[in-house]
Amino acid sequence: EMDDQKIGSNPGNPQDSGGESEGEGLNEERDPHGPAPGDGGLPSWKRWAIIGAVAAALLAVLLVSRVRTGEDWVEKEGSYPPGVGSDAPDFSLQILDGRRVKLSDYQGRVVAINFWATWCPPCREEMPGMQKVYERNKDKGFVILALDLKEPDKLVRDFRNELGLTFPILMDRQGIVLNRYGVSAIPTTFFIDRKGQIRKAVGSFMPEEEWEEIATTYLLENK
Repeated sequence: EMDDQKIGSNPGNPQDSGGESEGEGLNEERDPHGPAPGDGGLPSWKRWAIIGAVAAALLAVLLVSRVRTGEDWVEKEGSYPPGVGSDAPDFSLQILDGRRVKLSDYQGRVVAINFWATWCPPCREEMPGMQKVYERNKDKGFVILALDLKEPDKLVRDFRNELGLTFPILMDRQGIVLNRYGVSAIPTTFFIDRKGQIRKAVGSFMPEEEWEEIATTYLLENK
């Protein structure tokens, strides 16, 4: 028995369908919740259920593509850890005493992501040189995002004020960006070009001259 033979039958009296012609059944009033003409035979409630399921699936894909802790997140897609030549995984962290930002907010600039902590002697040593390079090049499209690792805000604030640092300091409170980028020692710095690709990764202290040379090299590209 074909399902389409039931269209227009009286659900209150199933026996009525035996004496009706096909034309008489189709001319009866259509159920407003039933299938609409030309919709492939799906009732309207089923169509909306399918749309809702697809939307939920797309949202689920978005959520599982990111690692989250509270409002902080980092993209999972791409190589692990990300290597030179790959796209830098996007992330969202809060600036110390400031707003929440994403790496993608700086698209079109040369970005240095520096992983550091106040208890790390070489990190402390390279910060004054980083500040000078930042001041000389920030108006040319260079930015440093210094990601502090799991330290109290007050400790980081006091350190920033002591050294007079003005580049953004982001709080990686749970270390999710550290883990995604596969950082095992600090300081570690990733240099990202204007197109969002990782061009260089340095897992050690860098003097001011090296910072300047690398920043200038990538700033001159694709101006």
